Amino acid sequence: MKNGNRKSYLSDTRNKIGNRIRRLFYRRKYKDKLFRRLFNNSKELMDLYNAINQTDYKDERALEIYTLEDAIYLSYKNDVSFIVCGILNLYEQQSTINPNMPLRGLIYFARQYDAYIAQHKHNLYGQSLIKLPYPQYVVLYNGTQKLENDADYMELRLSDAFEQPAPGMAAPSLECIAKVYNINYGRNKELMMRCRKLEEYSIFVGKITGYLEQGIQFKKAIDMAIDECIEEGILEDFLRKHRAEVVGMLFEQFNMKEYVKMEKRDSYENGRLEGLEEGHLNGLIEGEEKLSHLIQLLFTASRTDEILKAVNDKEYRNKLYNEFNL
Repeated sequence: MKNGNRKSYLSDTRNKIGNRIRRLFYRRKYKDKLFRRLFNNSKELMDLYNAINQTDYKDERALEIYTLEDAIYLSYKNDVSFIVCGILNLYEQQSTINPNMPLRGLIYFARQYDAYIAQHKHNLYGQSLIKLPYPQYVVLYNGTQKLENDADYMELRLSDAFEQPAPGMAAPSLECIAKVYNINYGRNKELMMRCRKLEEYSIFVGKITGYLEQGIQFKKAIDMAIDECIEEGILEDFLRKHRAEVVGMLFEQFNMKEYVKMEKRDSYENGRLEGLEEGHLNGLIEGEEKLSHLIQLLFTASRTDEILKAVNDKEYRNKLYNEFNL
């Protein structure tokens, strides 16, 4: 490839990567943190639990939030875990269809049970049977890709990942089931009717996603969605009190390098960027690390309104690099 063509090609590639990074980050990253913030107390979790299980528990004291402190598994923090009436619940919000959720659930439950045994000083090697909370793994999905058969509900099983056994082999000794509920607005209406907070969350996320798909810039899309929801009484108190925090959530975990790597992987899988040399892409990754650092500094300095300009305007970005000695 000639230098001029390569330069143009890499420029186009950078634009594609940058646009896709922004689209994917805004769709995949902002929702999980917001979900945890909304369902961070016993009352809201009990309402959600009752809606999922069609129960009617009233005593919030029966619910114990049981999220491992800073528990990170497979590079993800779990959303929320709690015990109620002898049931250990792991609830996660997901914006992508991930067939490995049961494996992640297995790893997390193993760590939870390990902590549970230590907390209650059980003897793992004793002769008495250790009674454990009953595990339930719920995934609340609100991505743009349809579930299998456009379903409102599906189950993912760990056993689907096992290698095909030899003929006559007994059933596998391990299983973990992720119960996936589609919570995009308009889906699982009965579930939404049973938990108003979940429905309002679904509406809010749907508004943001809709504006982004129209090509509206992220900050403006957020502001429009917040204003519209407040006017319509959707998460009204929360959005009035925590507007700045909500916007801050959306930028806090911004990591360009992660999505450049993902673009590299997807590009080769789909054949869309064939011919892009490894060295050039690594150069892009190093540049995005620097940009990611700049974005974090802007966020810390409460200058979030400059982030998109820094991403899109090279001259302005270089000026900020000099300002922050990057």
